[in-house]
Amino acid sequence: MRRAGAKASRWLVGRLQALRVAISSPSARQKEACARYCRTISAAGLIGAATVTFSDSPLTMSVVLRAISMLLVAVVLFLFGMFLNKEA
Repeated sequence: MRRAGAKASRWLVGRLQALRVAISSPSARQKEACARYCRTISAAGLIGAATVTFSDSPLTMSVVLRAISMLLVAVVLFLFGMFLNKEA
């Protein structure tokens, strides 16, 4: 039983080290993939903000704040994606 635990622990440590390397020094392809992901999530946020605004029948302050927050997050993700794409 101890061997299985040690093996799982070594596997987990190896995965965490690989994740740390991928985050600290990503390759050009990883940056490009992350940029694409950010832009895709940004587009989904814009669509979500429009959907939230028009789907709730009473337009309350809560709906407006949710739409504005989704728009802000979408813009930030889009800019982050453009920054990553420029670096790649």
